[in-house]
Amino acid sequence: MLRENSSLGRCVRRPGVVAAVVWFLVAAGGLMAQDAAEKKEEEKKAQAAGPAAGGGAAEGFTWGVYQGRSSTEVGYRWVDTKGSEEMYRSMVNLGAGPKLLHSDLSLRANYGAGVVFDHLDISMDNWGGDPYNTVRFSFGRTGAYEVTGTYLNQQYYNFIPSFDNPLFGQGKTLDQHRLDVAYRTTDVELKLFPTYWVRPFFGYARTTGFGPGLTTESFTGDEFVLGQNWRYAANDYRGGLEFALPKLTVSVEQGFRFLQNDTAAYWNGDSTGNNPNPFLGQQIELTGDNRGYHDRTNIPIFRGLVKATPFSWMKFTGRYIYAMADTDGVMNEIATGSLATLENRLFYQAQSDAFSTRASAPQNNGSFVLELTPLSRLSVTDQFRVRTYHVSGSGVLASSYYQASPLSGQPVTFPQVDVSEVVSSYLSYSGIQNQLEAEAEVWRNLYARGGWRYTDTRATVGGAEKRSAGVVQQTAIAGVAYRRGRWLELAVDFENNNPSSHSVLRTDLFDYSQVKFDWKVGSWKGLSANGNVAVVSNRNAQSDIDLSGHNRNYAVAVNYDPGERFHVSVDYMKSSIYSDMAIILPQTLQTGRSVYDESLNGVGGSVGVGLYRGTRFDFGYRGIYSTGSYPLNYHQPYAQLTVPLHNHLAVKGYWQYYDYNQKGLSLQSYHSNLVTLSLAVSY
Repeated sequence: MLRENSSLGRCVRRPGVVAAVVWFLVAAGGLMAQDAAEKKEEEKKAQAAGPAAGGGAAEGFTWGVYQGRSSTEVGYRWVDTKGSEEMYRSMVNLGAGPKLLHSDLSLRANYGAGVVFDHLDISMDNWGGDPYNTVRFSFGRTGAYEVTGTYLNQQYYNFIPSFDNPLFGQGKTLDQHRLDVAYRTTDVELKLFPTYWVRPFFGYARTTGFGPGLTTESFTGDEFVLGQNWRYAANDYRGGLEFALPKLTVSVEQGFRFLQNDTAAYWNGDSTGNNPNPFLGQQIELTGDNRGYHDRTNIPIFRGLVKATPFSWMKFTGRYIYAMADTDGVMNEIATGSLATLENRLFYQAQSDAFSTRASAPQNNGSFVLELTPLSRLSVTDQFRVRTYHVSGSGVLASSYYQASPLSGQPVTFPQVDVSEVVSSYLSYSGIQNQLEAEAEVWRNLYARGGWRYTDTRATVGGAEKRSAGVVQQTAIAGVAYRRGRWLELAVDFENNNPSSHSVLRTDLFDYSQVKFDWKVGSWKGLSANGNVAVVSNRNAQSDIDLSGHNRNYAVAVNYDPGERFHVSVDYMKSSIYSDMAIILPQTLQTGRSVYDESLNGVGGSVGVGLYRGTRFDFGYRGIYSTGSYPLNYHQPYAQLTVPLHNHLAVKGYWQYYDYNQKGLSLQSYHSNLVTLSLAVSY
């Protein structure tokens, strides 16, 4: 049978604790940004209005018929890391050396003045060895055409010594599924007559991924580390029409995606594998392995969108996507060593595999939202979505074993044993969800909310023999909110789910209840605060699952922003995640328990001070303190100083510190100082 380990799909591999670090930094940042969102939106609108927008010392320049603005920031970064360099690169990966931190150019001309274009915007960020580089541009002539484009260059590095490493307890820190892959994406779109009621558009995107890595391959009795060269490419072509009428907008798009996978794996010297014990008296060894893939996938994709406002009190939005994927794949492999196959009951010294397959996967994805406001104090919303797909495929595997002998120990050797097999697989999924809810103002500024959610999910898997599962969930929704203008908002929401007797996935939210409380106190002389509480309890009493767990989150943030020269913000969050579930231990095939218990506290804050004539100092801190299944401490203070030298020139200094301490795993701990000096020029 085919020994495919699906390592290509393991692009994001982090212990829960690392994911918690990223989640906290994102969640905390979003909480702090709630009060500043409206202000930032106003700044964006001002910048988009033209070169004169935004104010400041950079008053712009004139170039022919164009009025323009431009800014550039270049600098140099020093990095000093102590501890696990691999963990630093897996989590932060900011490099040392010269940097183009940011550059942008904006040109505007009066209507009809530009010959080829009357507006142009270009920006570049984070160039010079950092893991995420971008170029964005747009240009066009008002009423005639609009071109937008993006280029992304991402470097994904993943080397966590303890992850999926059965030899970590023996002091070996090699991540057996490491990746060092570059992703590059280019996306360009042309829209014609963007101000007319009919708007044709055409687009093209290309994504490539390539780089080295490690993976594993399992043979009977042992598992070995292989080197890997990952090569992936996708080309997307799309085109369509937009129709913009006073009360109706319709968009139809037809696209085609062509995927290529030419990844290869090879023996990199690991001959002993992860299991030192012999199999039926013979030591399993690998002395050579070469495996190559040649997969091609074609996917036509149709997208449709309808937005309608037939009446002032009615709004409808509908979306539909249909895709049909066809895949042809070939895998060839040659392995040598002292190996065994339990399936065919042979010891052998060499093996060749040739596998060819074809699969198809049609899918439908549709949704609509209907919003009604029949009365000034009553609103009704109905949200419906459906997704169906199935994947069916078959293949032929032809294997040849050389210098083979029976596992029984009979003193006979076969020069060559040929085995062939036809395999098939099938997966189908259908999911329907409808949520109907209404909100009414029952008293001055007091609103009551109620609703109902129906979910029906079904799945079937298997080859010659198929297994099916399905679950129907009925969820009651209730809530109450108090809104006093823009300065006070209070909201409580409750959900209680009543499922059918079976679940589709073992970890699904099944028999659960959920409570959310959100509050916000608007700005009073620059002072504002917001917070939330969310508690989810989940249980599945099926005897083979026996799952119980909870997820409790609490957060609060306070902001003080009296003017441009001073601001202070602080935030705190606490999270508790617990899960206890029955499992089958793969080593013994006996029943056991999988328990995950994590308690996390996060704190953060920032201070910004305008010192003298544009000189500004900002500093802040973020920290995570976690106990439980993956205890850790994580500290991230930072500071920034900006000193203007001239109306168009400023010097900036940045300091960042990362301290990651995973308790009990000092091999994965690190601390790093980053210092960046830059020069910013603007016109």
